Amino acid sequence: MAFMLILVLSFYKLASGQWQVTGPGKFVQASVGEDAVFSCSLFPETSAEAMEVRFFRNQLHAVVHLYRDGEDWESKQMPQYRGRTELVKDSIAGGHVSLRLKNITPSDIGLYGCWFSSQIYDEEATWELRVAGHLEKKARPGRIERRPETCSGGDSGSRDSSPAALCF
Repeated sequence: MAFMLILVLSFYKLASGQWQVTGPGKFVQASVGEDAVFSCSLFPETSAEAMEVRFFRNQLHAVVHLYRDGEDWESKQMPQYRGRTELVKDSIAGGHVSLRLKNITPSDIGLYGCWFSSQIYDEEATWELRVAGHLEKKARPGRIERRPETCSGGDSGSRDSSPAALCF
């Protein structure tokens, strides 16, 4: 009985034009000077050609890249992203897009998201961009958190979690 209820609710959601947005995961890691790619998709597969697709930083109004009315709107981007983004739309008819953020800098570290909006529904996914080799500040003054996953490879570095520990 519970299975039938879930199945009926799933069909209702699909029939009402609702979908889910999936992003690249909890975090994306890149190195300074490299490009980062943020891939987002609609499930079930739904064409996003007539939708607004917005990649943002921290808040929806902080535009990293905007696609609307079938074109990219560079004039709506925050200045630090102008000329640094490319929206790959090869699979937009299937609900898949990727944003390439070029020439990563430490100031790019933070929360990002993609937002899809149709005339009747909107949904978003968020993730964190981490820059390899850069320490992240904690909320408490005077303390720096080093995340082990930002250290690259093998035993060539400290795995100590003390504030003074660094990766080499």
